[in-house]
Amino acid sequence: MIRTVPLLTVPLLAVLLAALAACPSEDSPPEPTPAPLPPGCGDGVVEGFETCDDGLGNSDERADACRADCRPARCGDAVVDTGETCDDGGTWGADGCSPTCAVEEGRLEEEPNDTNFAAEELALDETISGSLPDGDVDCFHVELPGDGWMEADVTGEGGEGCPDVFLELVGPDFGLLATGTPGGDAEGCSRIEPIREPGARFLTGGLYAVCVQGFLDREVPLYELTVTAGDDTCVLEGLPWTDAEDPDGDGDPNGCDEDDDGDGVDDVDDNCPLDPNGPTMTAPVSNAEGFIGTWLTIGEFHEVDNGDDGCRCSAESLIGEDDATTIPSLGDTAGGEVWLTWLQTANRVNFKDRYGGQTDREVYAATWIHSPVEQDVTMAIGPDDGARVWLNGEVHIDIAGCQGTNVDQFTAEVTLLEGWNRVLAKVRDHGGGWGMFFRFLDLSGSPLAGYELSLQDGGPWVPGQSDLDDDGVGDICDDTPAGE
Repeated sequence: MIRTVPLLTVPLLAVLLAALAACPSEDSPPEPTPAPLPPGCGDGVVEGFETCDDGLGNSDERADACRADCRPARCGDAVVDTGETCDDGGTWGADGCSPTCAVEEGRLEEEPNDTNFAAEELALDETISGSLPDGDVDCFHVELPGDGWMEADVTGEGGEGCPDVFLELVGPDFGLLATGTPGGDAEGCSRIEPIREPGARFLTGGLYAVCVQGFLDREVPLYELTVTAGDDTCVLEGLPWTDAEDPDGDGDPNGCDEDDDGDGVDDVDDNCPLDPNGPTMTAPVSNAEGFIGTWLTIGEFHEVDNGDDGCRCSAESLIGEDDATTIPSLGDTAGGEVWLTWLQTANRVNFKDRYGGQTDREVYAATWIHSPVEQDVTMAIGPDDGARVWLNGEVHIDIAGCQGTNVDQFTAEVTLLEGWNRVLAKVRDHGGGWGMFFRFLDLSGSPLAGYELSLQDGGPWVPGQSDLDDDGVGDICDDTPAGE
């Protein structure tokens, strides 16, 4: 039986023919070699800007790999590599992962905390980490349990380095007490230290605020703040205490001094503990520039008639029958007001410190100055506004103009008698500031510095512990020395 081989189907035949056509004959040319890739990141060759290139091994996901941009693995590439405990892909701290890719385990600041009113609570000796984008401010409330001092320190990560920050210490009354700027300590860091900042010492217990911001609004990726305190400012001995802290200049600030004013009477027994009125008080004198700050003053007098002449003082006497013959005494009353002491060493007498900020009123100021010889001198006053000045009962200066206080603006040549000379000044306020500069100069223009002053007629002033109204407050520091 003869078997018949079936013919190939048409589709299968087409495949075989295509395959035969694809086989090269001995006479066919070879296929060309593919051209190499052009140089670049990912070609496996380190060149140009590249610092690594593992070709197909480059990866933005695998730890320690050369990255797709042909730079090595690094902090901030969002991959946790060897030596890192975190990597959030950012360069800012206080978010759980520091700029050096270390997990932040301490206290982190929380926004919003940009003002004293929104400040975060911070315990003494606790360290908090924060960051300062452009224009940011971070404030923290710190409770000082009792009297003492405070210190604020800012460092970089792990207590190293000095971030470019500006510090403020704000008191319980919201007043600025002290600041810290870059370069403020031996290491060049920003720090508020009681040994450098008087406002950070002799503090009373209460709630304070420490605020941190970038110096000149610079951005700060990470800072660490710690606030410490001490309960005894007196242990800071040997500091150059300010005049306000140590007005008697004995080297012991008032907060550590049993006799604050240095007058020989301990504070506990002194009826004016801040103003010398004890047995060892020194006589008041004109200061180093000749300015007089020791006065009896009386006022303020309102509704005084100056003939509507702007800043000219009134012609009438407000303290007696005749201003020229008035000899005041501490505690005396006149025109419904009382003569009080005014004791300062500053050049300018600012009447607003005592009499407030109204307008169109007048005040008198009286003192006695001792001259060792009779001499011709220049009397100089710079009043705000109008003024009239008597020396030993004679008017020598009468100013009607309105102006601010200016040193030696108005002068007159006068004669100081040998011994005590009585000075009386009347100063009108027509608005704005209110005060005066007052001194004597010799005819060559040199100030009469160190000239003894008195607040009583005819001799040196020895107030003692006098207390006219027996209220326990000495007359020189009593606003009502003659009683209510």
